[in-house]
Amino acid sequence: MLDYIPMSEEQIDKYGILEGTYKFRVIEVTSGYSKTNNRQIILKLKIDSPDGDFTISCYLGTTSQFMLRRLRHFCKSTGLMKEYESKSLTPDLLFGCEGLVELGVEKGGVSQDGRQYPDKTGIIDFVGEKESNSKTDSFDDKIPF
Repeated sequence: MLDYIPMSEEQIDKYGILEGTYKFRVIEVTSGYSKTNNRQIILKLKIDSPDGDFTISCYLGTTSQFMLRRLRHFCKSTGLMKEYESKSLTPDLLFGCEGLVELGVEKGGVSQDGRQYPDKTGIIDFVGEKESNSKTDSFDDKIPF
């Protein structure tokens, strides 16, 4: 017998989408280029959720007000404002940083061939303010041996 919980269409649409403020840790940092050939930093964030940890990607750049605000708020949340303001922010400083992120619904788009992508969990903003960057072990990685 299949074990499931009956859901409405609205419940299914929101299934697996987290909304709220969560702790995160940067677990991967790469430099690259956007689709429009602009430099960016790509972060993989480990989100500490009561329903289980998961990862989400984040793109930091300087090509729009949105990206500039995201970069500044990331630095504020992780205690890297000194480095941000002195223009000494480098990708290697970001690995292991921790902070708070607000997650919400990111509306699904339409593919080039007209298919509709479903809504998903997306980063709304980075929140909170740390005095300095302290890379601590506040996460429990639960590595079985």
